[in-house]
Amino acid sequence: MNKHLMRKAAAIAVAAATITTTLTACSSDDTGGSTGESTTAPATATSGQSGEQTADPRLEASVCGTPEDDGENHEIPIGSTTAGPFDIDAAYFQPAYMNNNGDSMPSYRDSIAHIEADVKTNEKGEDYGWAVGETPADLRISYTITDAAGKEVVSGKFMEMNAVDGSHYGTNIPRTAESKGLVGTLDDPAHLTLTLKVEAPENYPLHIDRRTGVKEHEWFKPITVTMEMLYTGEQLKCIVDDPVADNS
Repeated sequence: MNKHLMRKAAAIAVAAATITTTLTACSSDDTGGSTGESTTAPATATSGQSGEQTADPRLEASVCGTPEDDGENHEIPIGSTTAGPFDIDAAYFQPAYMNNNGDSMPSYRDSIAHIEADVKTNEKGEDYGWAVGETPADLRISYTITDAAGKEVVSGKFMEMNAVDGSHYGTNIPRTAESKGLVGTLDDPAHLTLTLKVEAPENYPLHIDRRTGVKEHEWFKPITVTMEMLYTGEQLKCIVDDPVADNS
């Protein structure tokens, strides 16, 4: 798996025609740094299938299953934005095989992708007692993917989890999403919208006394961010029969 900083660099370069951040029912103190930043890739970005270097990292061809297979996952950036106390990078890749999946998320074999958000606290997060760059615990994050017409394709809740590149929030996307429109190729990617709703922890109090208290005496209001998402299906090439076996 790619390291977090590598993923963040790629995500910042993502072409997002519109990345909008909305803070719902927030006071002015809650909105610091909340405006989503958007970046635009060159209009000449081409599909990785042609063998040419693509300018849009969302349209890079996977090397999984080819002689160039480097054993890494094929991570496809979605977008990067800042919302209130958080810097958020979203991406998707092949399904993740978890050690204790239970019924909390679709299994590896029942999924077509893993979608995740690297949520790191920024300077605004210090007002709630977090350190800059921390992955905050116990956030409640839900996701919805809609098509170009605004119809829901798939939705669910993110879980907290750890991977080789650190802690993040995410879930597997079930195979049933394909029948609802989550299909695409490098030459004809699906143009979708990812919406993330981030809510404060429950039963997680803040110190507010004079000696040990944090600056904010109430948790932030629900935050909603939307990002343009291109779906190419390239991550499907990385799905294998036995995801745990060492084939090196």
